Amino acid sequence: MLPLYFTLAAVFGYLLGSIPFGLVITKAAGLGDIRAIGSGNIGATNVLRTGRKDLALATLLLDAGKAGIALLIARAVAGDDNPYQVAIGLTAGAAAFIGHCFPVWLKFNGGKGVATFFGVLFAGVWPLGVISGITWLAVATMFRTSSLAALCAAAIAPIAALVAGFSWSEIIFSAAIAVLIFWRHSGNIARIIAGTEPRIGDKKAAAAEEAPSEPAATPEPAPVIVEPTAEPEPVAPTLPVAEEAPELAPVIEEVASEPEPIAFAPPEPEPAPPEPTPVDPTPAGSPTMIEDVAPEPEPIAHAAPEPEPVAPALAEATPEPATPAEPKPEA
Repeated sequence: MLPLYFTLAAVFGYLLGSIPFGLVITKAAGLGDIRAIGSGNIGATNVLRTGRKDLALATLLLDAGKAGIALLIARAVAGDDNPYQVAIGLTAGAAAFIGHCFPVWLKFNGGKGVATFFGVLFAGVWPLGVISGITWLAVATMFRTSSLAALCAAAIAPIAALVAGFSWSEIIFSAAIAVLIFWRHSGNIARIIAGTEPRIGDKKAAAAEEAPSEPAATPEPAPVIVEPTAEPEPVAPTLPVAEEAPELAPVIEEVASEPEPIAFAPPEPEPAPPEPTPVDPTPAGSPTMIEDVAPEPEPIAHAAPEPEPVAPALAEATPEPATPAEPKPEA
């Protein structure tokens, strides 16, 4: 019988908590789908961006009340004589909180559960609800950041339950809800660290948060007019030597002054080459032309080499030829 109580409490709490009152109220008021406005959340903070404070207040009360009503009904059904009455009521309240964050009717994409968190705490463990409420007001007043205040309020609840000696079911219940709130606020935590989280009453920050759903038109760049600037006057170069040696300043100024232009004479043109002497044409085969053009070459006289002198020794050694004897007359 006990498991049946817990099962019925969980199913009843989830179905009641998954009713998207923010979406229902804005559609009934003719404002369209609240998920197409601002951050796309179905909670009271996003409903306030429509400009209807009465609708935002009604959403806040209904989101907080549905978790508290689920918890109180589950307790009443369990009975006062049931030793698990508190645990059964907390199960229904926790299921209602989960149903608000992950509603089956909206493809499990719901709110962040801050109002539902306060509703279930005030209905189930009201001292923790008071402590968390005071924490939210203090942080919101000092830092003017709603998400930071909600995170601090959720974190203080299980710590206060542990310090004050509440039952283990109440400690586990408050700790589980705190973990879910931190999970649903992961984007807010990143913006808080980056310093871009919108502040309470800051219209510019709220407009920046709404920018993704309705991008603003990009203004056309203004034409750039470039005015003509006057040419700078030439500045005479200064030499650091003049500062160290004042007596050389006149000489330096005279040297650094603009030099006079040097006139360069244009180069004289080169003389044109002499024109070739025209040659009268001569008929082919003319002997006169051939003799004039090709004269006979003059004979070249070649000098004979002088004979080398003969050594005197060789001249003496040469025998004279013998004179033949005259023949004798016969008798």
